[in-house]
Amino acid sequence: MNATVFTEKQQHDTTYTPTESQKSVLPYQFESFDAFKDFIRDSFINGSGVDPELFDACVEFHQEFEELDGGEWEAPIHEALGWEYKSGRHQANEPLYAAFLKNEDGSIWQAIVSIYDKDKDRPYRYFAPKDNGDRAFLPPVPYKFRLLIAKRYGISDVPEDGSFWEWLREQGIKIPLIITEGAKKALCTLSMGYVTIALYGCQCGAKTKDKDGKPTTPYLIEDLQKFTLNPIWFLAFDRDNKAKAKKAVAAGRKRLLAALLSNDCLLFDIVWEPEEGKGLDDLVMNEGSWAWDAAYLKTVEKLEKQFKNHNSSTETKKISQSRMSKEIADKYRSKLAWHDGNKAWYWYEDKIPGTWTEVPEIIVGSLVFEELELAIGLTFEHSKVLGTMRSVKYHLKQVEWEVMPGYVCLQDCVLDVNTLKTYPHQPGYRFLNSLPYKWSDRNIGCDKIKKWLLETCEGRSEWVEVLRAAMKATVTERSDLQRYMELIGYGGSGKGTILRLVTQLVGKNNVAVTDLKQLENNRFETANFYGKKLIVITDSEQYTGDVSVLKKLLGKMNLGMRKKEFSKRPGLGSPEWSGLQRTKQCSLRIIPVV
Repeated sequence: MNATVFTEKQQHDTTYTPTESQKSVLPYQFESFDAFKDFIRDSFINGSGVDPELFDACVEFHQEFEELDGGEWEAPIHEALGWEYKSGRHQANEPLYAAFLKNEDGSIWQAIVSIYDKDKDRPYRYFAPKDNGDRAFLPPVPYKFRLLIAKRYGISDVPEDGSFWEWLREQGIKIPLIITEGAKKALCTLSMGYVTIALYGCQCGAKTKDKDGKPTTPYLIEDLQKFTLNPIWFLAFDRDNKAKAKKAVAAGRKRLLAALLSNDCLLFDIVWEPEEGKGLDDLVMNEGSWAWDAAYLKTVEKLEKQFKNHNSSTETKKISQSRMSKEIADKYRSKLAWHDGNKAWYWYEDKIPGTWTEVPEIIVGSLVFEELELAIGLTFEHSKVLGTMRSVKYHLKQVEWEVMPGYVCLQDCVLDVNTLKTYPHQPGYRFLNSLPYKWSDRNIGCDKIKKWLLETCEGRSEWVEVLRAAMKATVTERSDLQRYMELIGYGGSGKGTILRLVTQLVGKNNVAVTDLKQLENNRFETANFYGKKLIVITDSEQYTGDVSVLKKLLGKMNLGMRKKEFSKRPGLGSPEWSGLQRTKQCSLRIIPVV
């Protein structure tokens, strides 16, 4: 079957070759290759909630013609999609750009091409490689997201590298596999730690004809068949009010259900109201990630109800929800807290000694589930877990998360920065970060660094002292000083080394990296600064836009901070250190000394 369904309405022939007239359409023409890349990147990250790191791992940009080593040229878009190319035509055509959505094995699953779609009135169209057939999107999954998945589902020993999908298949790990339509939706939920596989469209997961074109009972496409060791599958197709779309979804679901049942697999629907968003990424962006979590948990509850023991309901009445939540809260009070301002759970010493780390709600849910199981056995419905979690939240709520001022956390102790006295780690300090070294190692000294600083500052010891004061203020979080310093010098003069030195002093985990364009235009960007000691702002080209957020950042003013899953967070105070890089003939670093 060569035809591939890209939406519920329309099919595209994978043998398609753009004509001159189609490539020359002017409406919504992209001004440049960079404009196309910015448009696609924004639509995935800010439009569908895809994590930038996951986007960069899965998406590869190309122009119609690219020069190879040796001066030869290639046409990567035509070659990747199997399109016929006739030399000499391109001079009269508009430039052609594409974003390749790549599978884990490096193959191209789909391309977003800068050809104007007249039917949908948009400046791009989706294409699959010629003769690709119906394939599933199995993108690369960086280690960061493997850890998220492992935490969400309670999986141990997730591999740092190698094929994630082969590991998942070979292990036969019995976690719900989510099937959706479209790469954006799959990458959105993968960004949150859900194992999600995308199809081209709602009818592309199972076939109803054999290789000879004869009708047969539905069977899974090869990419899905290899995951049937897992018996539980969830379906998250679009929630569309249009009759034609509903009919297409129903037909696709029926076909997929029949194919899964023949493999002894069960299929459950993840549902939400169409008004909340058509696709699951729309739901996340419109209502927050919690809305998706809630829809997912409802589906889990349906699954549990199907297998529960109907004769064990009397045991659930022995311990009330209020009593159970109080017991759990008392047991975990020194380890668990609900940050009311951030609307998030925090765990003490989850990863780093002496610090609190944000953890997914599924971790707390698993903990509550285990405590209920120990107390009353497997005799409760999923609603009891949710209700107990809400009650535990009230017991462990921190309305104002106040980090104790005047102290810093190190690997082996807590240090009073005024008296240099040390104290053992305690949860009451509320630290969100820690310096990556031990106080007991302080006698190692820093003579080589001081010598290098003196050479960089041309022997001016007063400059060295100013730099060291700035570094100390950053490490000890003295944002109240509000000092501002600008380092000026040509390339290779040491500006970048100084920033790297500060990064090592505070620890890479305590650093947020951004650029002025993201800082000023992405309303979610400042959320990444929460709990960080150092913010590095880099620019690869001159920025001439508004810098109001930067001014607030350097002036110890509260920043409105938004996360994609929540509408608002509390104001974020000024960070301790920021670095701004501009490339010009004489490059600069602008550093607030705090």
